[in-house]
Amino acid sequence: MAPSKSLAGTTTRSWLNTMKETGMDVDTIFSLVHTQLFDAGMKAVGELKERFGEDQPNVKKWPSQTTAIGVIVNRKTLYHRDRGGNPSMYDILVAAGTYRSSLMELPDIDATLQYNPGTVIAICGKVLRHGVKNWEGGERICYAFYCRDNIHHRLNLPRTDWPHLEWYQKYFSRGYLSRQQIA
Repeated sequence: MAPSKSLAGTTTRSWLNTMKETGMDVDTIFSLVHTQLFDAGMKAVGELKERFGEDQPNVKKWPSQTTAIGVIVNRKTLYHRDRGGNPSMYDILVAAGTYRSSLMELPDIDATLQYNPGTVIAICGKVLRHGVKNWEGGERICYAFYCRDNIHHRLNLPRTDWPHLEWYQKYFSRGYLSRQQIA
C-alpha cells in the first residue's frame, strides 16, 4: 500500500491547499450521512498520514476523511456502479464549474436529480447506477469524495453497516420523536 503517485509534487500541494475548505464541507456532510463510515474514514486517513506523511508531505495535507478523491472535468459520465467501495459506503459528489444546468440520473430507481454547480449528492455508488449524460454551458467539474474498501481492509478496519435511525435520534426534536413514536 502506498499513496498515489499523483499525490507528489508542488502542483498537487497547491491543489490540496485549495481543497481544504471544500474537504471540511464534505466532511460535515459525510459525518451526518454516515457517522460510522466517517469515523472509519477518520481512522484510515489518520493512519495513512502517520505511515506516509514524513516521506510524502502532501499526504499530511489530505483535505478529507475519505480515502480517495476523483476529479471529472467536462466529461459525460456513462451509467456505472463504482467498483472500489462496498455497498454501504457512500460517495459524496460535489458539482462545480461554470455550467448552468445538469442532471444526475439514477436509472435503477428511476430518479433524476438536478445537479447544478454547488449541488452535493451522497449516493451508494456501488449499489446504484448513476451518470450524467450532458450539461448546458460552461465547464463542468465533479469532485467525487469516496472511501476505498481495499484501504479500509488493509488497515484492518471493520466494514461499516448501513446507517441506523438510532445514530441520528440525538439530533431530532422532541416533537419529531413523539410524532414518529420513537423512544
